[in-house]
This record gives sequence, C-alpha cells and structure tokens, in this order.
Amino acid sequence: MREPLIAPPGLKNVIVADTELGDVRGEAGFYHFRQYSAIELAAKRSFEEVWHLMYAGHLPDPAE
Repeated sequence: MREPLIAPPGLKNVIVADTELGDVRGEAGFYHFRQYSAIELAAKRSFEEVWHLMYAGHLPDPAE
C-alpha cells in the first residue's frame, strides 16, 4: 500500500489529476476541453456535439 500524499495547505501548484479531457488555468482565463476553448464550445456547439468530443476525441462531422 502506498503512503498518502501530503499536500501543502491550499493545494497551490499541486497536480491532482492528469487528463486529456480538459485543462483549466483559471487565473489566465484558460478553460479547454480537448483542444477546444470551453467558452467557444458553449457558445457555438450543441450539448450532443460536445458530448461526442468528450467521448470520441473529436467534434462530429455531419455524417456522425
């Protein structure tokens, strides 16, 4: 069994997860899902299109 990780108070600069799905850098205003801006996805894409992006790794083409 692994020893628990002791994180500094506030968790500043502590990586809590490593994922390909999203990247958030709040102070810089950087919110991305995969390689797309979350703000632009919310403004221009449907829920179904974004779900497809999360599941399949790319936005759907018209046939999909």
